Amino acid sequence: MSRLAHRRPAQALASFAVAAVALVTVVLALGNLALWLYAQNVVVAAAQEAAVVASRENGTPLEGQQTARSLLVASLGPSAERVTTIDVHLDADVATAEVRGSWPVVLLGPLASAPLHAAATLERERFRPGGRGRHASQCVVTS
Repeated sequence: MSRLAHRRPAQALASFAVAAVALVTVVLALGNLALWLYAQNVVVAAAQEAAVVASRENGTPLEGQQTARSLLVASLGPSAERVTTIDVHLDADVATAEVRGSWPVVLLGPLASAPLHAAATLERERFRPGGRGRHASQCVVTS
């Protein structure tokens, strides 16, 4: 029986070690998910702001891109370079902004990344003789 008594503390220590590794993995995964969700929200906001700036009466796609980039840098810091594409297109009636990038998955290292994507479409602000077009400005956001 004394031999059995000596084994139990070792088994408990081994069980604790396995549980601790599993717990740390879950905590890191949840932290990484939270960071990705934050980055996705920043990308959505950047697409919306780019569409707003470009949709102004004298707005340009370049101004929309610069606004999106400055918002990304202010919110994500050095990680803003992971957002690789900011496309802003102007039509006669709408401005569309699309922002794309990727976010690293910490637990998998450089092997995997989660996508970041958002697009926003906003009716352009301009004088419409005779009230042609919609009366209220509408924004459509997809992510």
